[in-house]
Amino acid sequence: MIKLTGESMRSVKLKLPKRYPRVLSIAGSDSGGGAGIQADIKTISALGCYATTAITALTAQNTLGVQSVYAVPCSFLEMQIKAVLDDIGTDSVKVGMFASLENLELITELLAHHMVKHVVFDPVMMSSTGESLVSGQFEDMNFDSTSERAEHFREEIRGAVISLMRVTSIFTPNLVETSFLLGREVRTSLDMKEAATSFIELGANAVLIKGGHLKDAGQVPSSKVTDVFMDRSLTAFLMESKRIESANLHGTGCTLSSAIAAYLATGLELQKAVELGRMYLIQAIKAGSNAEFEGSGPLNHGFAPLPLAAKSVNE
Repeated sequence: MIKLTGESMRSVKLKLPKRYPRVLSIAGSDSGGGAGIQADIKTISALGCYATTAITALTAQNTLGVQSVYAVPCSFLEMQIKAVLDDIGTDSVKVGMFASLENLELITELLAHHMVKHVVFDPVMMSSTGESLVSGQFEDMNFDSTSERAEHFREEIRGAVISLMRVTSIFTPNLVETSFLLGREVRTSLDMKEAATSFIELGANAVLIKGGHLKDAGQVPSSKVTDVFMDRSLTAFLMESKRIESANLHGTGCTLSSAIAAYLATGLELQKAVELGRMYLIQAIKAGSNAEFEGSGPLNHGFAPLPLAAKSVNE
């Protein structure tokens, strides 16, 4: 039996590998730079983590909206994810826009196979103006279509989203996505609590339902933004903040989910990562509220960037 002296133990400790906190973003590219992969990289970098990517789709978009979506072939998406995980590895994953049913099913399979510890799933399925961002056989079909074929496709999407939701750390839908997935309108904070319970019962480990679209009795945006966090304990935590007046709100969901993933990568517990992710988002909205764009502009992700620093793997 070999005994280590104090000097040799110090030597072993010094030889422990150092790594950046790593976050893999699996999402679509936003040519306007305000959302998607671009917002994720900015957020992850601003929070002192190392961003890697696997692009699910290319979009032609700007502050006025999405003009076109091109889904990356499933085989090439698989190559991107494997290339990152087989070499660089990751401490957390953020999944955003998946662009096609096939891509969504592949992501679920790969994340389950690699057993990634922390996964944040932001189910981006439609633009803020209501157009479907899921391409393929029904590329030009709006989610409001009432045809039998459209409803069959929507059921396939719902089933695939729920399958991925079950293998993630936290699921972060907004009110529109929540209503679509549960098949009922979610309009109030009470509705949000009930919806969170429904997602937990469907197999989610934790859920953050984002209430940015909540309206008051006069059908105008409420003065407060209320989000509901719930984990397997079924205890609902209301997270409230004053609504910030700004025309630059493009990419808020992408920013929040990637911020949560970044904080998880640094070793924080889930609820703390959510709380700090919300704080980062609020500050980024404030910092970018005075910039002028033709349409809905981006946040200011770089208002106070943290340095990227490698740490020993046991720190």
